[in-house]
Order: sequence, then structure tokens, then C-alpha cells
Amino acid sequence: MFQNLGFFCTPEQLVEYKKMWNGPYHGFVPLDIMTKVMASLDDNAELMKILVSGADVDGNGFIEEKEFNSLVKCLLAHNPQFAIVAYDNFLAEADTNKDGKISITEAVDWFSEQGKKGKIGMEGI
Repeated sequence: MFQNLGFFCTPEQLVEYKKMWNGPYHGFVPLDIMTKVMASLDDNAELMKILVSGADVDGNGFIEEKEFNSLVKCLLAHNPQFAIVAYDNFLAEADTNKDGKISITEAVDWFSEQGKKGKIGMEGI
């Protein structure tokens, strides 16, 4: 499907995409999410927002540990040098309002900051 839309990825990246979408969405990528992804391929900040929002499987507006791990695996498929971070460290660093939860906005801000530090390579996403 990705190739039919003009998006190419490595076999390893495709495996991680499948894992990301198989659990929460039973193997189907919701059309609204796919449309946003394809429209944002040249905008890394917007693409990160879409990926993080898509990882919020239960739709509660927060990124829990399982969702975080799924997202990190997807990012690692794009950049194997991505610094692997434990969820507890992510929680400590990203929870800017200190409510013990990571909102979509906090997660996007954290991942974007990691990208600025060179810890996440967004090329190819």
C-alpha cells in the first residue's frame, strides 16, 4: 500500500510499521491517519505529531508505556542510532507539567527536542 502511494521504506521499516498498526488497529491504518501522514511527509514536526497521536491507541490523549515502546520501535526502524530511552526516563524528562502522565503535546515536544539534539533521525520518515 505504501508503495502505491509513492512512499518507500526498507523491509525493516515496513516490519515495524506493521507491528505499530497491527495491535491497536487490527492491521488497518485508519484513513484519516494515513491521509495526514502522506500529506506531511515533508514536514517533520507535523509528521511527528501524527505519529505520536497515532500511537495513542486508547485515544485518551496520553502516551503510556506500551504506546511509547511501540513508537520508539518505529523510530528505531528509521534511525538505528536513535538513543533508546527507558519509559521512566521519558516520563521524567517529558512530563513538563509534572502530573505523572505524558500528553500528546508533551510527547511531541520531547521527541522533537530529541531530534534537534540529533538523537532522532527523521530522514526517511
